Amino acid sequence: MVRWQTVRSESNASDRAAALEVPAGERRERQVPDSLDLSDRARLALSGIAGSIDEKLCHHMYFFVHWDCRTPYRIHHGADSTCDPLFAETLAMLRTMSGSEEHLEVESGQWAELLSRIDGDLYWNFSDPRRPWGNSYMYAHFDGERRAEDIANVAGNGMMLRALLSRRELLGDASLDGYIQRLVGGLRRIAIHREDYSFYPDGGFGEPFNFPRSGWVSSREPMAETEGGEGSVTSYQATPLSGLVRWYRASGDEQALDLAARLARFCMEPRFWGGVADPQGDFAGLPIQIATSLPDPACVAGAEQAHWFSHGHARAWTLRALLDYGAATGDERVLEFVRRGYEYTRHHRIVFLVSGREVAPGWLGGYVVFEDLRPGAEITLQFPVHETTASHTVNSRTEMEQRYTCTFRGSTLVEIDPRDERPASYPLYRRGHLRRDEAPIKAATGFVPRKHIIGW
Repeated sequence: MVRWQTVRSESNASDRAAALEVPAGERRERQVPDSLDLSDRARLALSGIAGSIDEKLCHHMYFFVHWDCRTPYRIHHGADSTCDPLFAETLAMLRTMSGSEEHLEVESGQWAELLSRIDGDLYWNFSDPRRPWGNSYMYAHFDGERRAEDIANVAGNGMMLRALLSRRELLGDASLDGYIQRLVGGLRRIAIHREDYSFYPDGGFGEPFNFPRSGWVSSREPMAETEGGEGSVTSYQATPLSGLVRWYRASGDEQALDLAARLARFCMEPRFWGGVADPQGDFAGLPIQIATSLPDPACVAGAEQAHWFSHGHARAWTLRALLDYGAATGDERVLEFVRRGYEYTRHHRIVFLVSGREVAPGWLGGYVVFEDLRPGAEITLQFPVHETTASHTVNSRTEMEQRYTCTFRGSTLVEIDPRDERPASYPLYRRGHLRRDEAPIKAATGFVPRKHIIGW
């Protein structure tokens, strides 16, 4: 068995990427709701992401950042390389939203490093003795036989394709086309092709859907959505699918469209959809984000309606990629599949009122069914923003241990108790005004870019 090893050092970073710049635009004053200022939050998020990049280790991200201890710390993970391009794409979006000039040097350094990882026709997670975690994942029993070998994760290549396309669209940089075309060719080369669909097997080691430099260890076709260490088969197919569709829209590349169509057909296979969550099921050996399931209720064809029961954000990623494909091709069957999946996802948070009385309607696929309605009954749908509380302990097991109660409106932190009135504490999270049902209007200055990332 051949063992591949490519040792990386900081000097390997490519100098082919010029220093990045703030997108062209101007600042304007406008009237906005006095709620969360998304442009300002984008500026803060940019600092948070740039501050989670390890400039001393090939600009890899820190996968985990722990603040709930006396000395906060950051650690790496086997999926660093896969998610690094996600950081790059996100930084481009946040800078477009905010016009911030902060951390350009970090972003430029990471971008150069990412380009240097494209070797041949794939984006690689290079084997590096400084990163012994690079060929593992979060559960050892899913890792397989780990090797000191370069690996190319399918989702990582899809994310790198998306990052390249976002930069190309934002900067008008056609010099990136060569990288894009190589990745499109590589994704086609390593796919397993059947008569009318294609897929990527979970046939490597370490992170799910890793392609080793020496080739797939196994080309077995996935048969259920929750297989593997991540428990989401379709999201790993959908990440390349999304990039392929964007490239087709930008270039008209028919080869990219053909592969996207084949992956879309695989993602819509009935074996990956349907069923309802079973909270009482046996979770032994499963990743924490995966649920067990029961069959669909009688008369409900969940697999045809894009019903799902597990790993919500991965399912959202798949549905979004299918939406991109359906919109680009005008495929009404795909668009209807996504619509039904979206409606099924959304109904979990809707409050239904009949003549002012809350009711629990039935569901028939994506349709709501009300019983015993009388003439003149008024049906109201509410999309409430719920307020919840949670308790967290910081500086645990030290003299400075403190337990805080945090109040959330939706997913936004609006209050912390006990309060710390010191200016250097946490004034950002005192947002009592956000607890009102209606936000007042205020004047604010925001950044307006000349170009937008439309295809994200």
